Amino acid sequence: MKSTDKHHHYLMKLLGHETPEQRQKILNNIDMIICDYLCFKLSDLPWRNSNKHEEKWDKLMRGLRLMIARIDMEFDKKNRTLH
Repeated sequence: MKSTDKHHHYLMKLLGHETPEQRQKILNNIDMIICDYLCFKLSDLPWRNSNKHEEKWDKLMRGLRLMIARIDMEFDKKNRTLH
């Protein structure tokens, strides 16, 4: 399995308990975090623009997206257990 497919697989597994609508909202929020933090445009993200597809760039960005999703899920889990 290519690493980009592996990142996507883990991301979908991580978000598997969410509804499709909630999953899309989470992914859009993650994309906005990436863009805001790195001063990118949404069109710079490889999964939003196939013209920006270079394997190393795609691998890096998908790994970053997975990492942010994991951090977000852990933060939400922590907040739910505190209340």
